[in-house]
Amino acid sequence: MIKLKFLLVSCLLCSFFFAAGCLVAYADAYDDLRNRWVETITGSNYNPNDQYIISRINSLTNGANIHRNNMDKSSGRTYLWSDLVSTTNSGEITTAYKRILTMATAYKTNGSNLFNNQGLRDDIISALQWMHENRYNDEITVKYHNWWDWEIGAPLALCDIVALLYDEISQEDRNKYMSAVHLFTSDPTVYINNSNISTGANRVWKCMALLKCGIISKNNNSISTARNAVDVVFSYVTIGDGFYTDGSFIQHGATPYTGGYGINLIKEVIEMTYLLDNSTWSIADENKNIIYDWVYKAFEPIIYKGFLMENTTGRNISRISSNGFVVGGVFIDSLLTVCSFANEEQLPRLKSMALYYI
Repeated sequence: MIKLKFLLVSCLLCSFFFAAGCLVAYADAYDDLRNRWVETITGSNYNPNDQYIISRINSLTNGANIHRNNMDKSSGRTYLWSDLVSTTNSGEITTAYKRILTMATAYKTNGSNLFNNQGLRDDIISALQWMHENRYNDEITVKYHNWWDWEIGAPLALCDIVALLYDEISQEDRNKYMSAVHLFTSDPTVYINNSNISTGANRVWKCMALLKCGIISKNNNSISTARNAVDVVFSYVTIGDGFYTDGSFIQHGATPYTGGYGINLIKEVIEMTYLLDNSTWSIADENKNIIYDWVYKAFEPIIYKGFLMENTTGRNISRISSNGFVVGGVFIDSLLTVCSFANEEQLPRLKSMALYYI
C-alpha cells in the first residue's frame, strides 16, 4: 500500500455543541477522520507517473488481480478461495479479509488500472456479503482456533475495507459489518472471551479496531473508549508487557520484542495519534512526548542504516516477511508519520533520523 506522508495538516470542519449535557452530533468530524484514514492507505497528491510510485502501484494492482481472478464468483460457492475453505482455522478469516482489502485498495488507488473499476467493486461487495453470511458476523457464539483473528486481525482488515468503499456500501451493510466488529472489540481492555487483561501491542490493536469501528459507525462512545483505553501503554512498566525506562520492550511476560510486538505497538499508536490529531479525541501532548522517548530510547539504538536488529524481533525472526530491512521500513514509515504532528523542538531530529535511514 502506498503511504505518502507530510500531508493533511488541516483543521476538522466541525461546530458541535452540548445540549442538556448530551453530545448532539459529530457527522463532519467522523467523515474527516475517515477521509484522513483512507489517505493513509491509498496516499494522495502523488505523481502517478513517478517510476517508484508506478512500481508500487503495479505491485498492488498485480496482487489485486491475482486475488480477484482466483476468487470463486459462482452463485452457489462454498468458499471464496480454494485454499481458504476451513471453518476451524480462524487465520483463514483474516487472510480472506486481507485479500479483499488488497482488491479494495487497488480499486481506490489513483494510477492503478483497477481504479474505480465497477466490476471489481461488485466483486468486493459480493465477497464482503459472503464473508458476513458464512464466516464473520454478530451471531457467532463460539470463536474457534485463535482469538487474535476474531478480535484483531479480521476486524482491522474489515474496517479498512469498509472505510475505502464507504460510499459504495449500503448503510444497512455497513451497520451489520460493524455490528460484527463491535461484538468482538467493544471492550479493548480484555481479550479471549473477556477473561484476560490486554497489554502491550494487543491492547493497542484492540483499541485501533474499536476506534475504526467507531469512526465508520459515527459512534462517539466507541472512539472515546478506544482513545481512553490506549492511555495505559504510555506508562513505563517495571514488570510484564510494555516499554521500560531503559528502552527495552517486553511482550508475553518475559520476551524481548522491540522489533516484533514493540514495532506493532508504536506503529498503531502513531497511526492513532495521527488520525485523531486536532480533533475532539486528540491524544494528549504528554503522551506524544512519550512517543518521542520511545523513538530515541527504544528504536534508534537498534536500527543501523534502516536495518532493525533481528535479535529483538522474537519469533518473527523465523518469518521471511519480517527481516530487519522490512521491519526497519515499517519504523521509517511510522517515523515519517510522527513528523506530521511533531512539535518544532522534536521535528529536526526526527527528520534527520528518517533521512539517514532512507
